[in-house]
Amino acid sequence: MKLYQATQNESYLNYSLAIIRWLSAVMDDGFWHYGAVDFLTEIDIEQGYFYGLSAGSAGIGIYFLNLFKVTNDTSLLYPVNRIYNALSSNAKSDDNGVYWTAQKNGYWNNRIYTGIGFGIAGIGKFFASILDNFGDYENTTVSKLFGINNYFKSITNTTTGLIPHVIPYENGIVQYRSDFFDGLTGIVDFYIDTFYALNKSEPIYIPTILESASTIQTTDIIFTSTNETVPTSNFVFISPFFIFFMTSVLILTVHNRRRKNTQ
Repeated sequence: MKLYQATQNESYLNYSLAIIRWLSAVMDDGFWHYGAVDFLTEIDIEQGYFYGLSAGSAGIGIYFLNLFKVTNDTSLLYPVNRIYNALSSNAKSDDNGVYWTAQKNGYWNNRIYTGIGFGIAGIGKFFASILDNFGDYENTTVSKLFGINNYFKSITNTTTGLIPHVIPYENGIVQYRSDFFDGLTGIVDFYIDTFYALNKSEPIYIPTILESASTIQTTDIIFTSTNETVPTSNFVFISPFFIFFMTSVLILTVHNRRRKNTQ
């Protein structure tokens, strides 16, 4: 689809539409069957359905939405609605906020990932995209985004501003990541999308979003730790790389958003 937007070559659009037709044909009530065996552990995970951006419904939903914006074909909104309902009905909530496990009825159905790839931030990007295009759909979209925001705040380390990569912790080890796919950079990208979506319909909430994004991006060192005090040997990323990478992502994202808004 991006090739079509860049070149206006109709063949690329036709490929995108063919993918959409296949995805629509194999959709299972807003989900897609993920058939695979982990090549390292040989664990069979084919029975599950992923929720997230990388291999699940959230990413496919954003693909449908993006193609709708190019074609204005309202038939593409039917699967988007199914995905919205599927993700909404499978959301979990408690006093801390709204969250999802990585997978439905699969090996990872008891794991909560926070990043964009398989986790909450990627699902949040789908809801932010819905809000950006259609407003507070079914009067539940804004509440989902702020439920996610509240959950992230509840698990953020109050000293460092870091968010664990996965819950429950593996072997008691708390892992913090800075990368885009699994870590803080991707979570901040979710906050950027939410900021722009709210700016159109719910500006009253913007200060809360900015506060949360600021908290999780102003850390000097990303580390893996088993306890409160982290020995030097456990540092895996140091601040110059993290700051450079995150700053680059933020600048490019904001620039692209501003360019789209002026077109």
